[in-house]
Amino acid sequence: MKRIAIAALIVLTLGATQAGYTVKVPIDGINFQDFSWQPTDQLASSWVNQGNPTSCTNWTPREQDRYIGESFSQTGTGCQQEQIRTVQHQEINYKGVIRSVNEPITETQTISISYTKETTGTGTSWLAFADTKKLSNDWDSLDWSSQTLHAIPNTPYPNTYISNLYLNNNQLTNVDGLSVLTGFGLDLNLGNNNLTNIDGLSSLTSGANLYLNNNQLTNVDGLSSLTMLVGSLYLNNNQLTNISGLAKLLVLNSIRIDASFNGPKLAANSRFCTLNTTSKFEAGFAQKTQLCN
Repeated sequence: MKRIAIAALIVLTLGATQAGYTVKVPIDGINFQDFSWQPTDQLASSWVNQGNPTSCTNWTPREQDRYIGESFSQTGTGCQQEQIRTVQHQEINYKGVIRSVNEPITETQTISISYTKETTGTGTSWLAFADTKKLSNDWDSLDWSSQTLHAIPNTPYPNTYISNLYLNNNQLTNVDGLSVLTGFGLDLNLGNNNLTNIDGLSSLTSGANLYLNNNQLTNVDGLSSLTMLVGSLYLNNNQLTNISGLAKLLVLNSIRIDASFNGPKLAANSRFCTLNTTSKFEAGFAQKTQLCN
C-alpha cells in the first residue's frame, strides 16, 4: 500500500509540475526504510554428527551376559553426540531480492541420544561355551581345532594340568583363559591362529610339544615360567623380535625359530643357551649362534 501511495504522489507531482504549479509532499510522510536492506530468515544446513557418541551408560545387553565370541547388538543410553552445521545470514530489500551477509558461520551443539553398536560377548564358563558351540568338554584331552573360534572363554580353564589341548587352526588372538594351566603331558597346539601375545601361558612350567607356529607373535614373554619341554618347540612363522621369554627353557628334542630372527640374543650363561645343544636347532631355522651370545 505504501508503494502505491508513493507512486501516486510521484505521478501527481509530475502532473502538477507540468500544469505550472508544484505539490509539496512533507518528507516525514515517506518511510525510507522501505528502500533499505532488512534482515530476513537465515539459511541453515542440517545438523551433521561429528564422530561417535561418547559417555554412553547402561549398555544392554552386557558383554558378560553373552557367550564369548558371540556377535550381538548392544544399546547404550545417555550418549552425548556432537553435531555441526553451517548458517548463512541473509537480508532482503523492498523488491524482494535476498542476498548473503558476510561468510557462513559454523554452529555446534551436543545432544543426548541412545546409540547401538555391534560387539561380542565376553562372559561364560568353559562348560557353557562347549555346550553352546557343541564342542567336546573332555578337559584332560580337549580338541577344539579348526572350529573357526575367534576367542575362548577368559574364565580359568577347568584343569591346571592336561594331557593334550588342541586349539590350532582357529582365529584366536589371545589365550588368556589358559592362565591357570601349569603343565601338559603331550601336546599343546596353538598353531595357525592370529595370536599377538601368549600371556595366558604365564603359569606354564613344563610340557612336551608346544606348537606356536604360524601366528603373529613378536615376543614370547608369556613363556617366562616355562623351564622344560620333553618334546619340541615350534615358533616358526611369526614376527619375533625378542625371545627373552625363553631364557629358562630346556628343550629335549628340537627347536624351530625363523632363520630371519635378528633380535637381541640371549645371555650365554642363560639356561636356554647352556643346556640346549646345537643339534637341537633344526636345519633351515635359526641356529644357536644366532640366538645366544
